[in-house]
Amino acid sequence: MTSVTLTRAVQVPDCPACHGHHSIEVDVTVAQPIELFGGQAEPQPPTVESWSVFLTCPDTKRRFSYDLQGEIIEGSTIVGINEHHGPVIPGDDIWEAELNEWIKASADTIREFCKMMISVTSGAIPLYFVVTNFLGFSKINTSWQVVAVIPPVMLLASSGAFMAALRPSLTSVESVEEFKQWRTSRFRVMDRWARRAIVLLWIASATATVSWGVLLWDR
Repeated sequence: MTSVTLTRAVQVPDCPACHGHHSIEVDVTVAQPIELFGGQAEPQPPTVESWSVFLTCPDTKRRFSYDLQGEIIEGSTIVGINEHHGPVIPGDDIWEAELNEWIKASADTIREFCKMMISVTSGAIPLYFVVTNFLGFSKINTSWQVVAVIPPVMLLASSGAFMAALRPSLTSVESVEEFKQWRTSRFRVMDRWARRAIVLLWIASATATVSWGVLLWDR
């Protein structure tokens, strides 16, 4: 069974609070059966259910109990009826909750990024040698061979920088404020090492591109 919430207008001809006529919106939660392909079946007759719901008089703002009757067709069942209070508007509490989620996830974000990049940089080293040997590393002159050695060195250095960003540090804190300061300092250290690692990876990519271009040109 799946549930769907629908907004419906209820006509109150004689309001118990002010004896006036009102049209008040309510949220009707309806449970509907999951439809599957199968054999032919006879349609179910409509069912009538009676519900008692608390409504608010638009004029006096007084709440009153009102009996509703609704016709639900094809086996759907009313789960609940509540007065409609309009859409929920995001406020400061929503943004505070979002901020708290970002604060909680920030440490995992940098850790997972560094772990992923360690795998990428370390895995790129043997791949670089395979491609370089395939293109004919031994056939180029000595000066270009020196350039061709730079990418794996930079990849290794980049992997080491990412590892340095993940290196645990031992400290002792005695208050929440000290923990906040240590956490900020630790994040800045991780950010510096990650930035250095990315620069080294860029250098490796650039020199690898040049080396492969020279090998392709000399073939």
